[in-house]
Amino acid sequence: RAMALIDMHLQTGKVEMAEDCLKHFLRSGVELNSRVFNEVMLGWAEKGNQFKVQSIYQTMLRSLFEPDCQTHAALLIQHVRSQSLNNIPSLIDNIKAENVQLQHLPYEATLSTKQKLLLKEALHYSISDYQARVPSFDSSHFIPDIVSNLYTEKGQLEPRSWEGGTDSFSL
Repeated sequence: RAMALIDMHLQTGKVEMAEDCLKHFLRSGVELNSRVFNEVMLGWAEKGNQFKVQSIYQTMLRSLFEPDCQTHAALLIQHVRSQSLNNIPSLIDNIKAENVQLQHLPYEATLSTKQKLLLKEALHYSISDYQARVPSFDSSHFIPDIVSNLYTEKGQLEPRSWEGGTDSFSL
């Protein structure tokens, strides 16, 4: 429910209201997750408000939530939007230190097309030969084991395979 209210404010461009809701939920002890912080950070990043993005990020860390690929994307996007490009290389070094695969970041983070373009701009600024790559994955994540086992036992499902480098997979 908390995320729905914050999403509503973000969808209507009312980032300040979304932030106020986030703070209220934190004070009230509502169970949150990093996604809530990330969405508000992305909202401020879109508006180019570096101070607000950093403030939400620090609140997230103080609340003991771990940064994820969405968090890193929001931080990079805010540097592009606020024209603070000189800070991007050190931020990328910090992200690399967390063993994040930068080439997968645009695919692992849930971003709008505009946000993905801003993220790629940030990555290209620091890494001139940057190439985004679709991360490889096991297609078993898409079929629950119980369903897969049922069909495999009946001989109706071929072994799974992943066609690396494409946006599709086959079963």
